Amino acid sequence: MTPAALALAVAASLSMGVARAQAPSSATCGNEENLSLEDRIAGCTAVIEAAAASQQSDAFARLRRAEAYALKGQLDLAIADYDRIIERDPNDLAARLRRASVYLLRRDPEAATADFDKIIATDRRNVDALIGRAMLRFAKRDFDGAVADYGQALRVHPENLKAHVGRSRAYRGMRDLDSAMGDCSKAIEIGPQRDDGYVCRGEIYLSKSDLDRAAADFERAIQVDAKSSRGFAGMAVVQQRRGEIDAAMASLNQAIGLDPKNFGLYRSRAFLYLEIGDVQDAASDFSRSLEPNPRDRYVQLWLDVARRRSAQPSQLAEAAKGLNLSAWPGPIIKFYLGEITFSELMSKADDADPSKLNGQMCTANYFAGELALAEKDSGKAAKLLGDAVNICPESFAASTVARAELRSLGMNP
Repeated sequence: MTPAALALAVAASLSMGVARAQAPSSATCGNEENLSLEDRIAGCTAVIEAAAASQQSDAFARLRRAEAYALKGQLDLAIADYDRIIERDPNDLAARLRRASVYLLRRDPEAATADFDKIIATDRRNVDALIGRAMLRFAKRDFDGAVADYGQALRVHPENLKAHVGRSRAYRGMRDLDSAMGDCSKAIEIGPQRDDGYVCRGEIYLSKSDLDRAAADFERAIQVDAKSSRGFAGMAVVQQRRGEIDAAMASLNQAIGLDPKNFGLYRSRAFLYLEIGDVQDAASDFSRSLEPNPRDRYVQLWLDVARRRSAQPSQLAEAAKGLNLSAWPGPIIKFYLGEITFSELMSKADDADPSKLNGQMCTANYFAGELALAEKDSGKAAKLLGDAVNICPESFAASTVARAELRSLGMNP
């Protein structure tokens, strides 16, 4: 999940809104739906200035103005208002919770985590903060920590659908599919007319390669919510694995039409374009998927593969200047830039954690194979891509694309 998606999820879950505060004297700083953001900012500024003159509290007005600034994308101004509120009252949990969501939009997960930590230290029963921190822990692959936070949230609110779905994904990260399935089933029980639980369970069935049951759940998700972009995206995976490429492309196009700001969907479509050899469209979609986070190292690598295959100049060296190359998959980028040898790359892929070892060996072999292809060494490429097919989990894009590359070399993987 991207920082922006996390921020939206956290903001959507906030239960401690400004409605709990005292209404301001100016109607233009209130909750009127017909106000423009500019009018709200102007009205709240007037309230803040009047409060300063009379030495009254301006917390509500700053909360409302910060919200308007955030909606306009003026994140620094929003944070400045939240900072002022928190300076005066460090225990204002509503301001901390909202500031955390803005930090996420600004791609500052460390600052967001600090706010969540403070809230939870003050109130161990704050479900919103627990879920927010759990999502951040999940994004860092701290699955144990995410499960712990979701579990605490569920002890407070056992019927919280978001927490069940989130914990299910964390269990999947731990490869505990039985526990993951239990949370998905509970999500369906809680919200049978919502798509969340069916998408959740469909993804588990995909992990088990049970395509028929996965398809049934994604179809059910679309039945209960005709605008379920996640349902269409899930169906695209099923169709792709069945070899129904045209149907998969149609499903992804439908998902993107329903949720055009979900940049992960463009990445999914780019993988499909790569599989069918439409490398220019793949490069275009990978570029689009990088818009919210140009520092995504994996997508930068995939974009470089698409560029090389479409005879476009590599831009990886320039992109690498802003990337952390010490942590995986940074060594693959260093290998592509000629800074380390293949032997050094494989040494860095080695890991004591079996789950990390498998994934890192998979991607190391795949991307090395693609580089060999670009260098016209088809024999070396076939060996590396074959190793990737043997190592990579079926759910990895590298597995599917490596098979397609081998077929293009006249092999039958």
